[in-house]
Amino acid sequence: MNKEFKHVLDAFYEVCNTTYTSYDLGELSLKEVFNIDVLKYILYLGAADEKITQEEATFIAEYLDWNMTISQWCEFINKQNIHMNSFLDEIPLSFKIFVEDDNNRYSCDNSAVNGCEKYIWLFETIGGLFIETDNNIDKREQVALGKYKAMLLKYYQENTIRNNDVNSHSFAEEDENIHIKVANREITIPKALPETIKRMQEILALRNELVQAGGKVRDTYDPDDIYASPMKFVEAYDQILDKYINKYILNTWLIIQKYVHRQKQE
Repeated sequence: MNKEFKHVLDAFYEVCNTTYTSYDLGELSLKEVFNIDVLKYILYLGAADEKITQEEATFIAEYLDWNMTISQWCEFINKQNIHMNSFLDEIPLSFKIFVEDDNNRYSCDNSAVNGCEKYIWLFETIGGLFIETDNNIDKREQVALGKYKAMLLKYYQENTIRNNDVNSHSFAEEDENIHIKVANREITIPKALPETIKRMQEILALRNELVQAGGKVRDTYDPDDIYASPMKFVEAYDQILDKYINKYILNTWLIIQKYVHRQKQE
């Protein structure tokens, strides 16, 4: 199992707890709805080559906490018609909710992070990991992944209130650079550069906050106090780091995934 990606998946579950929705989910939480949508998507990919292997069943158990036998999964696929082309006509409820939530946040703040972009990236990434899990990549599974991603993108583009200009839209992979015209010259700036500068500024802020927190603990530390502990430094640092991790972990993995994708293409 890819433990780093599993950590990102778990973080995404936490995002579900703060996502707005007007949909009636009954007794289910959005986290549970999202988990079921990912499960059905994975089974759709698995059914593309007309079989579920033990390695794939283990993948589902490790990443999604669903434990069933191969025969039980095959029965579930047939009952839910997951193997049919009509499965692509059903937009995942969790994605509809993420689009709704993104529209609400963007209408209040046009600099809001695009949660739908993260959603699609996560589905594409876990799908890629699933296809590779039995060391026998089947082209039919790759085609199924492409169709599912296209379905999500189509729904997003038809329902988002964000500007879908192809040059600025982050889903466009043809050219991710920034082009500026100056005195009849076109200057190309790698798209990652402004993002890198922004991250460096954030790291500097983190460093300053850690120094200040450490200084406060140091100034109040009494070596003669038998209950005093150097662990107070660690506790103060952990609180600050948790705040930064929760804020940036999904953005960081998106940047890494795009980099890996470009490397594969090259």
